[in-house]
Amino acid sequence: MTSALAGGRRLDAVLLDVDGVLVDTEEAVVELWQVLCLRLGRPPLDDADHAHIVGCAVEHTVDHLFGTLGPDVVDRAHLMLADLEPALPARPVEGAAELVHDLCARGVPVALVTGASRTRLDAVVRTLGAAGQPLTAVTAGESEGKPHPGPYLLAARRLGVDATRCVVVEDAVAGVRSAIAAGAICLGLAPAGSPRGGALLDAGAEAVLETLDAVRAALRPVGDRSAGLPAPTATPSTTRGTSWA
Repeated sequence: MTSALAGGRRLDAVLLDVDGVLVDTEEAVVELWQVLCLRLGRPPLDDADHAHIVGCAVEHTVDHLFGTLGPDVVDRAHLMLADLEPALPARPVEGAAELVHDLCARGVPVALVTGASRTRLDAVVRTLGAAGQPLTAVTAGESEGKPHPGPYLLAARRLGVDATRCVVVEDAVAGVRSAIAAGAICLGLAPAGSPRGGALLDAGAEAVLETLDAVRAALRPVGDRSAGLPAPTATPSTTRGTSWA
């Protein structure tokens, strides 16, 4: 597909963030870090800490929360995460299964790009009923974490597609920055009225949509090289002042 927003270049693949896009895990993730703080003798999380948790690489979060407590505490944090993270509860976001199945059914190359472990990603894929789908994955430890472009560059490389021909769907500022740094087009996802929508636009998202149904509609032309990426059929939370063409 081609897009005026992409300067007329063809867009051939979709790269999906996982936590916050396909599964609702934000509360569970924050609670997990609270547990680690309690067990490792750190004060409870405050509002400033959240910016270093949501959408960020595990290594970054561990360093932010526990780096000043010494290398032994950092090592213990990683060991505890390895034990607790795979069982983190994950509730599918409405429309997530339909989005993944629709893209795969139409032969669109899809990669799931996450800072979670492969074990937990496999559980998420099963939860979405997508275990048999041809999905590519980038998981924790395979590249530099977001906002570094590494995760999305690696995902594009594994799909055999240039990153500049990929559309990313993200719900976190760090993820949007990662996608933009990789050269991809990025759609943000945020609920209606959420202040996060403006932050995603400021980070470089081309538009912020409110639901995965809206994302699915916007991505329908993928695979049709004669079609452009259209204006979202659902009202976006915010846009960068440019319509899909």
